[in-house]
Amino acid sequence: LDWAKSRWGAELVVTRGVMPVSQDETHVRKLTGPLYRMTPFQLTGFNDLVVISGSLVLALAAIEPGADPEALFKMSQLDESWQEEFWGVDEEATKARDQKRRDFLDALRFFSASA
Repeated sequence: LDWAKSRWGAELVVTRGVMPVSQDETHVRKLTGPLYRMTPFQLTGFNDLVVISGSLVLALAAIEPGADPEALFKMSQLDESWQEEFWGVDEEATKARDQKRRDFLDALRFFSASA
């Protein structure tokens, strides 16, 4: 979130729990603005980055030059990692996470190849 503020000037409201909170439309536009400059092919890859990570901010960070996609994917899995530490390893969940990681990296490659 600090990155989104420094890179795009978007200050997002943070909350606890599972209920969403409204975001200031001005700040939302700052984050969605880059999407309007993407080609249809880039948007295809970018959509997958958002869906897989569950985060527009992480997807925007992933397409930045010099980004660390592995670290960004790991950030998108914080809840899953906590659950694993608390309850133990679930083999099916691990396989699913590994597939999501591959899909995330593939989507980033597709986005980059479309530029």
